[in-house]
Amino acid sequence: MIFSRLLFPFMPTSPVKDSFPRFLPIIALLCALAFAGMWFAGRAGQGGFLLAGAFLAASFGCTRIEKLKSLTYTMLILCLVCVAMFYPARLQAWGDFRFVTLIPVLLQLIMFGVGSQMSMKDFEGVVRMPRAVILGLCCQFTIMPLLGFVLSRAVSFDGGAIAAGLGLAQAGNIDPARATALSGAISAGIVLIGCSPSGLASNVMCFLARGNLALSVTIAACATLMAPLMTPLLMKLLAGTLVEVSVVAMMGDVIRMLVYPIMAGLVFNAVATARPWKSLLREGGLSLLLILVMQTGMGLLKKSTAGDIGHGLLITAGLVLVLAPLAGVLVRALTGGGTEAVKRMMAFFSMAAVCAILTVITASNRESLLRIGLLMIGVMFVHNVGGYLLGYVIARLFRMDDRSCRTLAIELGQQNGGLANGLAASLPLDAPVKALMGIAPAVFGALQNITGSALATWWRRVPVKDEVAKKAEAKETEGSK
Repeated sequence: MIFSRLLFPFMPTSPVKDSFPRFLPIIALLCALAFAGMWFAGRAGQGGFLLAGAFLAASFGCTRIEKLKSLTYTMLILCLVCVAMFYPARLQAWGDFRFVTLIPVLLQLIMFGVGSQMSMKDFEGVVRMPRAVILGLCCQFTIMPLLGFVLSRAVSFDGGAIAAGLGLAQAGNIDPARATALSGAISAGIVLIGCSPSGLASNVMCFLARGNLALSVTIAACATLMAPLMTPLLMKLLAGTLVEVSVVAMMGDVIRMLVYPIMAGLVFNAVATARPWKSLLREGGLSLLLILVMQTGMGLLKKSTAGDIGHGLLITAGLVLVLAPLAGVLVRALTGGGTEAVKRMMAFFSMAAVCAILTVITASNRESLLRIGLLMIGVMFVHNVGGYLLGYVIARLFRMDDRSCRTLAIELGQQNGGLANGLAASLPLDAPVKALMGIAPAVFGALQNITGSALATWWRRVPVKDEVAKKAEAKETEGSK
């Protein structure tokens, strides 16, 4: 998505050599060595803060070194995962309130931030690069879902034993049908992450990998708008025998979590940055049209009464076309309508929401990860890297340029783990099934940021093939003259 615009303000465009705090690598190394010592002494559980501190110091250090700058996000992710794994209790609940229930709201906040950085220009790539965009969308909703389906069938999980170990069910008192259902929930989570649209950080990875950023933005934006239809249909087709999937209910969840917040963000951005009235009317009109179509369509599919449909339209239109512009007016008054100020403010809230989702998901699934973590990490690694590899190979087969090949690889390998977790939490299933279904998205969400950063760092150092060939050809031409 347009997530790159949200993250870039926090990533220096050039190394700050003079002010580089040279003590940060030393702090990171000392913390890591101290944790290693506690590990060998059998006291690793008490030294979690040391490992988290090592990754945090490394993250700040990477922002100051040009060659390591792209690893900043990776180090931050590892820091948050460490905190969640070593101190889960404080990140799971506050009294009787469980933080996992905030995931859909946090996802909406992120998508609102994404929408606040979007405009209709982000969809121009469909006209300028139709072949590449269509290929990317076809791969997005075929390769990753099918790969997830194959992996879910190839690897078996003992859901009954896992649920018993987690206290979600009584050991020795699980009938075979129930055990099968719990195993199916884990497998359904693998399929769910494959059926989700492009990941929130795909644009960041594409930028760092020197890919075709315009193509990445267009594919991610179009995939997100297609998700309300494609994700539920694919889940019903590929995972309908594993868990109960209501296509209509899931469509409504995806629309509420993705589409409406983006529409609100579009309108908010037009007001907050004091854009021309034509732009505001165009994007407000588009938002109203989408709301009318989607709310009416969902109402008809649910067989709602005309009164219920009208009520839903009124509430949604009010949130998108009244509250969002009012928020834009307030922000414009505070920032003076400066684009950079709005961008930085939305970047802060969006990044905070991303970090919160990752931390809460990891903490909530800690025990599950400890029991099947290695196996699930292996499966998700194959799924993630398989997306990168197949995306690149397919793009090459269609004779796309190297930048576009890198882009397609990243778009396929990066999935929206937050959406997958939000959908798993909102499905009308019992608690054990929801908990087990969220394991795969939790692992994939953390893993893809690590592999994506590593891949982007490597590609950033590798010359783009087409540009190398053009330079060589230009030199030959000059030499012949």
